Amino acid sequence: MRVLRKILKLFRKNKYYYNPRKYYYEKLLDNYSSIESYIGLVKHNDKQALLTDLDISFSNEPDFKKNPKIYTQKNYGKPNYTIVNNFPFGEITILFYRIFLGNYKAKLKLHFFQNSLIVYSYTFSYLGNGSEKKNILNVLKEKYKINKDIIPNECYIVNKKGTMITFSDNIDLTIYYIDYINSAIYDQMNNIIKGDQQLKERKIKRKKQELFKNL
Repeated sequence: MRVLRKILKLFRKNKYYYNPRKYYYEKLLDNYSSIESYIGLVKHNDKQALLTDLDISFSNEPDFKKNPKIYTQKNYGKPNYTIVNNFPFGEITILFYRIFLGNYKAKLKLHFFQNSLIVYSYTFSYLGNGSEKKNILNVLKEKYKINKDIIPNECYIVNKKGTMITFSDNIDLTIYYIDYINSAIYDQMNNIIKGDQQLKERKIKRKKQELFKNL
């Protein structure tokens, strides 16, 4: 036991000591460091749209609508981790929390732009069997009065305002709530992506012309 303690002590002193918690959040930072990560949330290809007439919102409390970031930290406390990504149109701040939803452990991520909550998500990493996942999806089905079964990788929920609920069901079940599809930030994201694509195409064309000229 003494030998093990000494080994652990040496690892802690080493500045390259592997920190799984830090690695986890650094990986999350990479996941949201590109605009494509946000644009991809509203691209559904051949997925079926499940329509709801109900409002989709993180909270209907007046204090939340007044100042969502202050409301969140007041009700959930200090986040487990915070990251800030800088984009040409401004900063997106992401707050990470570990919470319980009912009986389920979940990771809550809230994405703020200019004090507006544009995306939030719940990730369920500890679902023991298929019935637990089905129970969560059935709650969504009941809450938003959906008349079909929710199959995460085949559908999404959308209301008349364009607010969406999308899903990722690979290893873990993640439920995303997106509220920027009809806002100026969405247009800015698209314009940046189009500009980058046009720049890339011009570079390819120029290289091809150089090759044609010199061969």
